[in-house]
Amino acid sequence: MGKGELITADQAQTAGTLLAGCCQRLATVTEIEEAQGAVVGSMQRLQAMAEIAAVLDRPEVEAMIMFAARAGAIETAQNVTDYDVLSVSKMAVCRGYLLADAAGPQFAVIKGKGGASFLVKEAGHRHKLRERGATQIKASAAALRVEPRANTVGKHDMLLIGEASCVLDGETFKVERDERMPIRLPCYETDGPDGHEAKARRRLIRDLWLTISGEEPTGEMLEQEESLADVRPVTMIEDSTPEPANEMDPAKLFDMDVDSLRKIAKSMADKSEREALADIVKAITAADTETLQANAADWMAAARMHSKTVQGMVSNLITYKAAMLAD
Repeated sequence: MGKGELITADQAQTAGTLLAGCCQRLATVTEIEEAQGAVVGSMQRLQAMAEIAAVLDRPEVEAMIMFAARAGAIETAQNVTDYDVLSVSKMAVCRGYLLADAAGPQFAVIKGKGGASFLVKEAGHRHKLRERGATQIKASAAALRVEPRANTVGKHDMLLIGEASCVLDGETFKVERDERMPIRLPCYETDGPDGHEAKARRRLIRDLWLTISGEEPTGEMLEQEESLADVRPVTMIEDSTPEPANEMDPAKLFDMDVDSLRKIAKSMADKSEREALADIVKAITAADTETLQANAADWMAAARMHSKTVQGMVSNLITYKAAMLAD
């Protein structure tokens, strides 16, 4: 069968059933790691990935992947080849994304200097959140203004604010980018806000998923952002109608991030990582001005063993603590 042909309904049913079983086994690896250890879990993960790859390498499934790209179920950039579409789509499926979704493409196949990779779309992150059990998934973004890019003649950035939230296990999780740390997206001076607001919503939903899952976007190509700060300000809250962050004082912001970090630490399987994060939070909480200035760099260095989300929140704690001590 050629890659340009459609597969039959029976072939689609068979391939879907096989993939569903493989993906289900892949989804249970985390539980296996917790029960039997990381080494056993890693072997189980490899086995599940190999099974998925075997299904995806079938000629009839490759034909459907190419059809999905032509039909728009998978987004593709103009400079990608059929080989790129096949190899990258298989990579995305192994990471848990779907080849077709009623909500729209879950990923796009794009090509950069390092070769072809995939960009997860908003529908893909929403899919991952729903699989985890999240409900009431919401995202909003608004453009503030267009600014000339610092030290770069003729280039501009659009500054946007926004937030994304969901409910998981009865708790509301929220990520936010406000005027203190807006999202910066490259743009032309005459650009309208619609397309950039859609990109900002995608990024906020992505950050919500990364916060809940603890994953890093390895293997995923990210769209450019010109922000100087590589952090994601994150809050996890119990009230679905929180007080706006820009009206809160540093002490309240500090307490919210401390609570968030404690919840993240509680979810960590590795005891040494849990204790290391708890020690950082405890030290910053107890610090006076002199201690804060002397140890801030060391705390940030220690935080590098954790995710970018945790690093960003530790940085926030130091900033809020400095503001509290200055009052």
